[in-house]
Amino acid sequence: MRVRVLGCNGGIGDNRHTTSFLIDEDILLDAGSGVTRLDLDALVKIDHVFLTHAHLDHVLALPPMLDSVLDRRERPIVLHAIAEVLEVLQRHLFNWHLWPDFNCIPSKEAPLLVYETVAVGQAVRIGSREITPIPANHVVPTVGYLLRGSRGSVIFSGDTCSHAALWDIAKSTSDLKHLVVECSFPNDMREIADLSKHYCPATLSADLANFRPDVPVWLTHMKPGREMDIIVQVDDLVKALGADTGISKSEVSRICSNLDEDVAAFRDRPLADSTYPYVFLDATYCKARVGRRVVSQAVVVAVGVAADGRREVLGFEVGDTESQPFWTAFLRSLKARGLGGVKLVISDAHTGLIAAIDTVFQGSSWQRCRVHFMRNVLANVPKTAGPMVASIIRTIFAQPDTEHVFTQFHEVVRMLSRSHPKIAGMLEDAQNDILAFCQFPATHWRQIWSTNPLERVNKEIKRRTDVVGTFPNPAALLRLAGHVLIEQHDEWDGADRRYFSEHSMKLLNVTEEEVAIPELAAA
Repeated sequence: MRVRVLGCNGGIGDNRHTTSFLIDEDILLDAGSGVTRLDLDALVKIDHVFLTHAHLDHVLALPPMLDSVLDRRERPIVLHAIAEVLEVLQRHLFNWHLWPDFNCIPSKEAPLLVYETVAVGQAVRIGSREITPIPANHVVPTVGYLLRGSRGSVIFSGDTCSHAALWDIAKSTSDLKHLVVECSFPNDMREIADLSKHYCPATLSADLANFRPDVPVWLTHMKPGREMDIIVQVDDLVKALGADTGISKSEVSRICSNLDEDVAAFRDRPLADSTYPYVFLDATYCKARVGRRVVSQAVVVAVGVAADGRREVLGFEVGDTESQPFWTAFLRSLKARGLGGVKLVISDAHTGLIAAIDTVFQGSSWQRCRVHFMRNVLANVPKTAGPMVASIIRTIFAQPDTEHVFTQFHEVVRMLSRSHPKIAGMLEDAQNDILAFCQFPATHWRQIWSTNPLERVNKEIKRRTDVVGTFPNPAALLRLAGHVLIEQHDEWDGADRRYFSEHSMKLLNVTEEEVAIPELAAA
């Protein structure tokens, strides 16, 4: 018996498909959007469809599938389901209002679709295979299925929450080779999970901790975009409950290895097809185990603005941001993949980063993030004076052109030298770094004088990683962060709106003399 996964997601988008499994060539278990992956020849070969329940994500491909094979079959397709499910389909789907009634098409004597009622515990034998409905617990009448072939059995839970009868069957099935169990929501959505009678890691982990360690467990029906959250949460919670291996010994590793491949492919993709005049660098910090210690690790993200004005996630890494070798290796990896045409790098003044930029991006300018710089400033003034000092410094960035920016900068330094000489000194030392944006088109200033464009990205990484808490190792942290960043990259790639217009990006091609700033040139 061969089981092919056509769809196993709790939603759609980014090539995700809802629940559907193909058993050999002739049996379909649920009929979600995954069925649409089959070609017409494969659809014609399906003789039996077994449904767990009548929710749309499990049946939505059934009507068009039937329509597609209407004139290509000589015998009917048998639809197997419990009586309550068949009643819903007959009354609400195949009712001539939503879809034609294939139970009387082409004729009542020779219909395309016939109904076969199944019952919990009663096996349906098709050739050498047995398919037995088993108990499940959902908001509507539902079953799971025990699939038995010549080489062993597979259990599919269908949509369910904790149900002792299902697990008793799983534990007692001596030839069980695989358990496919749903886990629809992450823990932060437990209220929804409980209300809709779905598993989340907190509820599934207790059942998994008492399950057989010899049977691989496969998670299905996970909420799109939250898959990695769910996988990590389940594994951590099972281990916390006393299990040695988490999700049945090896399945986390197997699932994660697939994700690792996706992340690695994205991180290693070539960048030589475009130039990237602007590169933003920033980091957010998470906890991970390194050896026997829990340490703070930085997720470093590089985002570039391409010559056509579009944003891309260029790369990411996990490591110690205070280390110059780390930064140098990271930036060189970007160049090795073809990153070129960099005119301005925007970042905070991390220890080691500046030297790395000078080494790797010779000839490029560096813009010190004004937001981070302001934080450094405010750390050196009394809290009561902070708002005033911040307001004064912000006037520098409110000017309409380069000449006025520099005039106001010197005026601010003069004002603060009397009341806050230390801050005035910090400004003078950082002048070239915080005013580097002036070398570039004024229409770009607000978007290149800080790393704020990465703020949303960092917040999403932090939101996802906070759910996990402490990662078992840096690789696990990189995996989850990479998954988040791929999603962000795809979102930018699919958006109609560019970060900068193509017209404004052409302003970068003006001659250096036209934008030269004497003070910066002299430096």
